Amino acid sequence: TVACERFRDFGQRALGYAPAREGLDRVARLGDDPAEHLAALERERADADGPDQRFAIDLVLGERLEAAGHPDRAVERYRHALESRPQHPLARQALERALQAAKDHAALADLALADLKDAPDPQAKVAAYERLAFLDGELRGDANAALLGWESILEVDHAHHAAMRVLEKH
Repeated sequence: TVACERFRDFGQRALGYAPAREGLDRVARLGDDPAEHLAALERERADADGPDQRFAIDLVLGERLEAAGHPDRAVERYRHALESRPQHPLARQALERALQAAKDHAALADLALADLKDAPDPQAKVAAYERLAFLDGELRGDANAALLGWESILEVDHAHHAAMRVLEKH
């Protein structure tokens, strides 16, 4: 837009002039151009005071990047968010969603294996094995590896109904 061009021009002439940059960011947030909006969020993240603010901006950036069709770049933003708040459930779900959209099955498997290794109780182990079985069976198409995952679930939880049903069919 014209306002964006004016603020950008003024900001380049007077580098570091905060009102010009704030005006550019305000106009970019209100505009329809997703690239300008992402650039405004990037500038806001660079100026963020604390880890909580950077965490929130990283989540928003990841969501915008996913919506713009850049799941690989969104993955990086979600990883940055998880660096400041490890195991945060929203950031973790967003990371897994972006990895699946980016078809990065190896990274999804690494997350599930890390969860399996760090599982504090049998329920957490079962959840990790379920994700691995889903990943192997549905996303990778490796039925044998998926069946091994379901068998592992039964070793941990002998009464797991879904695992019994899957193994019963095969």
